[in-house]
Amino acid sequence: KRRCSSLKQRPKCLWGLAIGVPLWALACVAGYLWVPQMMINSRLDQAQVQISECIVQIGPNASASIAPAGHFSVSKDILAVPLLGFQAAVHGMKATVFFQHKSSTSWPRNSIQTLKVGIFSTNDTINVDSSQDLDLEVHGEMELDDIDAVGTMVNDFLKEETLTLSMQTKVDIHGHVWGWLPFSLYGVEMTKAVTVPAFNNFKSKTPALAEIVSAHGAPGSMNLTATAEVFNPSPLTVILKDSFQMNVYYTWNGARYGMGHLNVDAPMVLKPQSNFPVGAMTIVQTSENLPAMEAFISEYIGPQKGIQPAGAGGAPLLVSLGDGSSASPLLQQIASGLSVDLNFRPKPLYFLGGITGDVVAFDSIVPPFYKVIVHMQVRNPLPQLVSAKKVRLSAHHLSLEGPLLYEYDRLIEEPDFDPKRYMLPSLGTATMDFELHVMREVFWSFLFSPAEIAQLISEGVSQRVTVGVDLHVTLEIADGYTQEVHYLNEAITGEICFHATETKELCGGLPPMPPAMMLVRSGNTTEWPAGHHEMAASGNLKELELLV
Repeated sequence: KRRCSSLKQRPKCLWGLAIGVPLWALACVAGYLWVPQMMINSRLDQAQVQISECIVQIGPNASASIAPAGHFSVSKDILAVPLLGFQAAVHGMKATVFFQHKSSTSWPRNSIQTLKVGIFSTNDTINVDSSQDLDLEVHGEMELDDIDAVGTMVNDFLKEETLTLSMQTKVDIHGHVWGWLPFSLYGVEMTKAVTVPAFNNFKSKTPALAEIVSAHGAPGSMNLTATAEVFNPSPLTVILKDSFQMNVYYTWNGARYGMGHLNVDAPMVLKPQSNFPVGAMTIVQTSENLPAMEAFISEYIGPQKGIQPAGAGGAPLLVSLGDGSSASPLLQQIASGLSVDLNFRPKPLYFLGGITGDVVAFDSIVPPFYKVIVHMQVRNPLPQLVSAKKVRLSAHHLSLEGPLLYEYDRLIEEPDFDPKRYMLPSLGTATMDFELHVMREVFWSFLFSPAEIAQLISEGVSQRVTVGVDLHVTLEIADGYTQEVHYLNEAITGEICFHATETKELCGGLPPMPPAMMLVRSGNTTEWPAGHHEMAASGNLKELELLV
């Protein structure tokens, strides 16, 4: 047998020990350094990590800050190590935070770049017990390294469907095995990526008009202050402390028309879930956009069918917001390439609430011996006084495709009309009366159709007639903004009443047309005096005339 004690074999044994002991020591060091790190990262990969709260503040003056908080949850089954129970603690940490950016400028196109955001620091202590589920919140602060990278990250957050953030850190871990044997691990590297839902150009839920707060007209332009519902699908709160502007576009007949611009003043806060920020939209009339603007308003208030609300079919009425700009270079970078649709379809809107007619048989001793007065109950959807300047109304029998019954085309001006009576109060309803010139404005072509005559006789007996309404009205929105409005109602049924002599009661029970109003100013709003339009809508004209 070979024995190391023999002089002849002793040098070989010494060489074996000289090589084996360092290798064994190196394996122990490698095991100490890498095995725990591999075990920790494999368990970290299975951990549920969520950003429970993160406030991203942009501005003022092109500055930025991020205050994140994370929720960590790991089951004890994942933490468990065979034959080994442990408790450990990590006392604070610093982590480098990156995000994944899809580059459109580098080659290959749309390649993924990893960009550094900054350093996340926390003083929270993370305690881990392998016998218990881990469930904790970690709060900290971010030290931002590159403001441009922050701008790119927020731009991606607004434009992309998801945003992936990753964290790299080295920590020292101190604990006990089996509750009594101390151990320490130094410089353990940990990596974790988290993907959060992003705005996806606000497509997850299209921003929608909530309420028009105020309206103020001027020649060639109108200013609307409105709130819109904006949904934030992510756990991140974005606070913009610099103001910005976006252009407003409307697509009509396959072409895109500029309608004006939207200003959003700082601060704008978008918390998780629904938000209702305020914006100021300026609508600017040009020779190029007038037809598109008329088409947009026609879609906004109609078409109606009967007394169903406008847009009852549910189709959205979209305008596009794009070409964002800001005095802040950082916010300008964030708005770059951003395109947002805004659904302008209002809450249920009833522009035309009813249409009736009174026929007075013995009104005159000369032909045609009778007169016809059409009564229309109209609602103003704007929080500003609106005046009618011109009306062109076509009524077709049964539907818009039916034969023309009458066409009314008048300027609302003296001596035929008192313009102060043809006004719609802010967000209010009023009745407007229009007397037909029977010989000039009634079309008698139906006399050549026996079927039409029979239908009209039947409707006359029941005192209910169905008409399709095609209305063009020129409105002035105080003070000075004039807009042509085109309104369609496919088929509305109204009452027709016959009288031997004129009566004060309107057919169908509509409230009488109010008397001429005195106007008052309240800030930027021109309005009837307080309480007047409520009395007009209810038909309480005696008290209203006393007030006037």
